[in-house]
Amino acid sequence: MYDKRKQAYSKLPTSTDETIYQLKNLQNEASHQAIIDVFGNIKIIGCRFHLGQSWWIKILSEPFLRIAYMDNSNELGKWLKMCLAFISPEEVFDAFHELISICPNDDGFIFSDYVLHNYIVNRCQIPLNIWAEIPSPNPKTTIAAESFHRTYNSQFYSPHPYVHAVTKIVSDVPIVSELAVMCLTRQPNINLISESCINLANRFSSDIESGNLLKDECNHFKIMISAEDSIDSSYKMLSFIKKKDYFDIFPNLPVVLRMYLSTALTNCSGERSFSALKRIKNCLRSTTTSTRLNALSLLNIENELLQSLDYSDIITEFATRKSRKTTIFS
Repeated sequence: MYDKRKQAYSKLPTSTDETIYQLKNLQNEASHQAIIDVFGNIKIIGCRFHLGQSWWIKILSEPFLRIAYMDNSNELGKWLKMCLAFISPEEVFDAFHELISICPNDDGFIFSDYVLHNYIVNRCQIPLNIWAEIPSPNPKTTIAAESFHRTYNSQFYSPHPYVHAVTKIVSDVPIVSELAVMCLTRQPNINLISESCINLANRFSSDIESGNLLKDECNHFKIMISAEDSIDSSYKMLSFIKKKDYFDIFPNLPVVLRMYLSTALTNCSGERSFSALKRIKNCLRSTTTSTRLNALSLLNIENELLQSLDYSDIITEFATRKSRKTTIFS
């Protein structure tokens, strides 16, 4: 086991340049196949935001492409704003040929060659079926969850707010808790849900289309799961939508559920860690190294798991290695 770890560690990068080199040489095809092997019938979908970011970095690397792109009246700049990501994979190749035929000048071929070799040709790094898709309500980015976290974090003015401050902020977005009550009790407060949907849509207008649409989705979802007794939590509600692929029917409800499930309600785990550290790092352990201190902290924090372990094999092995008994007379 030690030899295996030693071989693996020798291949790790030792500098920033080496790290960048190894990242550039990662085989996307192998990583995609590994994901498919592990998760079965999963569908890998690319993020349009990061696709556009990759193309934008390529444009920035060429000064004449960057200048043309920033000029709205420049023909090359208009040509660079190609929308290949919004058509079906079967149509990308023909559309790309048409774009090549109308390229304003030879400078655009630098960008077209980059797109061709990395995103279009066979066995390219990013296959067509990952990044090309006709517009649909299905989420193609993670911007919605990131926007919620940014808006949520901006409401606090300290890294460790008081509980009543967190409660006040969360109470401004009560739709998810009401939705959970609706599913559990089967007796929803229609007026409160309608008001909550409108307030939520107004607060997160960039993530939710409209409050009335979200209200209709909640009512429709209630009827749909009325016979599903196993759905008793927000996580199971989101899993149900994902399993049935109902993102076209409920474009806003999954966004709200992801916001709720990804929100940290307390910081108790971090506070417990610092409380344990205060008890461990006392005056008697002033010279304790960081490695031992981390080990002691982990043993203290995970005390319940530690108590359930069986130490008999460890004690036997330790006693065997430290045994000083020797055979004098044979």
